[in-house]
Amino acid sequence: MLNNIMTICETPCRDFKSNSIEAALPEMLTLRLTETARYASEHNFQVFTSTRASSLWKNLEQNIEAGRMAASFYPGTIFWEHNWRIGGLQDRRNQLLKEYDFYNQLYCGCEFSMKRLEQQKENKAE
Repeated sequence: MLNNIMTICETPCRDFKSNSIEAALPEMLTLRLTETARYASEHNFQVFTSTRASSLWKNLEQNIEAGRMAASFYPGTIFWEHNWRIGGLQDRRNQLLKEYDFYNQLYCGCEFSMKRLEQQKENKAE
């Protein structure tokens, strides 16, 4: 199943004329959340969400729009739009990441986003 998700994520990136991850991200996110909504629907989960909603580095509105769109394809599913960044939840998230040494991915998961992150690291090192 992971291979299918990666295929869904990578294919639209290559098809965008702009060759910009920023331009590709909303559609990639919608495709990934649509796969999540499909899985939820097939396994009788009514509500689904995304960990992207907790990250200060991600665009919350993009996440919500993509989640709503994904849910619209699968009647009976609802995208949980909770803002995990307020009420101390972001601080608690960071505390848990540090306390349990959790991996904290700083890119969306596609190869293009990862390359952009690597380029940013190289630029900072110079």
